[in-house]
Amino acid sequence: MYIVNRTSNDVYIVGERDVNELHRKPYELKTLMTGRIAVNDTMEVVQRGPNGWRRIFNDTKSGRIKLFIFNINSIETNKGDNPLIDKKSYKLVSLTKDHLDSLNWVVELK
Repeated sequence: MYIVNRTSNDVYIVGERDVNELHRKPYELKTLMTGRIAVNDTMEVVQRGPNGWRRIFNDTKSGRIKLFIFNINSIETNKGDNPLIDKKSYKLVSLTKDHLDSLNWVVELK
């Protein structure tokens, strides 16, 4: 999967699956990706192992992954993501495998 930042600011991405939806044990790691993406830059996200992304989507009841997109200036101002999450100071993108297939696995943030 590729995530392209077409916004006017650098962003910080947190991608995860909801641990409550996993068929696996709850202590397993739920975060799939984190990272900063500069304006007009691209982040490549690879899921290693047998069946990579297919395994990730099959492990959730809803068949979705979630991308939380934070403006990098908000993170630097608040020094931590808890106040940002409490205030819902992020954009949420929910994706299915079929949706990613239709996007050719390129997610553009606008």
